[in-house]
Amino acid sequence: MAGTDTHDFGGSFDGQGHMLTFNCKDNDDYIAPFSYCGNDRGAFDEPVTFKNLVVKSTIMNSGTHASGLIGQCRGRVKIENCTVNIDIDTTQEFAAGYVGSFKKGKLDIVGCTAEGSIYTSTRYAAGFVAETNATSTLTDCLSSVAIYSSVIGDGSHGGFVGL
Repeated sequence: MAGTDTHDFGGSFDGQGHMLTFNCKDNDDYIAPFSYCGNDRGAFDEPVTFKNLVVKSTIMNSGTHASGLIGQCRGRVKIENCTVNIDIDTTQEFAAGYVGSFKKGKLDIVGCTAEGSIYTSTRYAAGFVAETNATSTLTDCLSSVAIYSSVIGDGSHGGFVGL
């Protein structure tokens, strides 16, 4: 996995149409090919970008924020022309196709597709972003993620955003 809580992945990742396969069974939070990316220290001049990438993620997890591409991102992040195919099985909140958690800054997702399945026994699963408390914009995107949840009652899930 790229990026840590103290050393976020930054820069640009151009997949040039290639497939990244990610298989993980872990109990940590923010499990994804890119666990942490961006910058929350105020230097938002250059966005972190992901483009032209196909990701196949299979995740079995009992930590929060499991995601097909990014566990947690902060700052300015742009994802464009990507496809994520997920198979996530989790016992914790906030599972998603693209981003588990987005905090502080601006997230743009353009021309992307999310497909696959999320199996969860908790809340806030989503096709694209599980949890956001900042500006998030999705343009020309398609989600066909099936969410299978055993939550009874307040089981907030979303095709695009969970919370």
